[in-house]
Amino acid sequence: MNQRIMSPSSPLGALAHNARRLLGLLLAAAVASIALVATVPAPCAYACSCVEFTVDEAIDHADLIAQVTVINRKLSFKETTYQVAVDTQWKGPDERVITLSTSEDIAACGLGRLKPGSSLLLWATGSGTDFSAGWCSIPYDMPDDIEGTLTQKLGEPLDLTDQPTPTPEDPESPADSPFPISDVALIVLIGTVALGVLMAGAAAVVVAIVIATRGRRASSRQGPTSQGPAGHE
Repeated sequence: MNQRIMSPSSPLGALAHNARRLLGLLLAAAVASIALVATVPAPCAYACSCVEFTVDEAIDHADLIAQVTVINRKLSFKETTYQVAVDTQWKGPDERVITLSTSEDIAACGLGRLKPGSSLLLWATGSGTDFSAGWCSIPYDMPDDIEGTLTQKLGEPLDLTDQPTPTPEDPESPADSPFPISDVALIVLIGTVALGVLMAGAAAVVVAIVIATRGRRASSRQGPTSQGPAGHE
């Protein structure tokens, strides 16, 4: 190719140089977008780390220790709030129905998704009817007969099953995805931007190649010009 045509000072050379520079910037932006997607919090993205409680320490730490049944759940971006029925209670207020907040991300030390109608032994902190719980509240040396151990240490549990409760139900919700809604939306948005950046970069490269090819063809058609020896009159 004619070096003058593709030199940095020529219009075509400057265009090719700018195209390569633009492509480099676009690729860098795409890499940054992909890296950002990789850092978006998601379930199991990091491990739950707790101070381990013995049974006695967990009893002292908890404000409520009870066998409960999940009635329903209300979802939000960060936490899930459950309406919970207290069936038998070893420690805590004598409330039949309480509100329980926890994360659905077990890796973030939440209890995970609790299915309405399911039962569990709850170790929670809070007061009145508002409590929160996670894996860190549960003793690491849980004996097989934990209910017997609790009865031995705290006395006979209070039976509240004679009091009425709402019927367990699982309300329809778009948050049944294992990822929080905000995280899913962010991942989709960043992925779309990254794809657009890569497509724009590819288009810039194609345009630069087409222009360079046309310039090379035009140069080859013109060819070098030469003058023959002057004639004599």
